[in-house]
Amino acid sequence: MKYLLILHHNTSSSLNISQNKCIVMKKRFKILEEQFEELKRLFLLYISTNVKEEWLDSADVKQMFNFSDSKLYRLRKANLIPSTKIGNRCCYPKSFFTLALLEKIKNKGQID
Repeated sequence: MKYLLILHHNTSSSLNISQNKCIVMKKRFKILEEQFEELKRLFLLYISTNVKEEWLDSADVKQMFNFSDSKLYRLRKANLIPSTKIGNRCCYPKSFFTLALLEKIKNKGQID
């Protein structure tokens, strides 16, 4: 009878440990859910603000600025201009070049 009582005590203790682990796991899961929702919110915000971005290909940029292939390559490799590869093509955000042109004009004193 004493042996049975000890077995019962150990089983009860194991249940408490399992319940505590379950509570901890639920709290961790809740934190992960909250973090996921925050990431989802930020991603949707990013998409909604950047979805209208127009992209230029290398030919457009070279024509706009009279750059050679090697000049454009050096600027891209030096991270002086933002770019992304889509397939085998390099694409550049039009907004960057629009701002760069405005800044260039402003620095020449043509815009107050």
